[in-house]
Amino acid sequence: MGTAWRLERLAREASLFEFAKFEFYLERLSRIAKKR
Repeated sequence: MGTAWRLERLAREASLFEFAKFEFYLERLSRIAKKR
């Protein structure tokens, strides 16, 4: 079980984090667009 499972879990958490950052960035962009 060990390492492969651990790596897979790390990769999944990292991609979730990236997705959250991307969503946050998109939200900021749309707010800026609305202000104009």
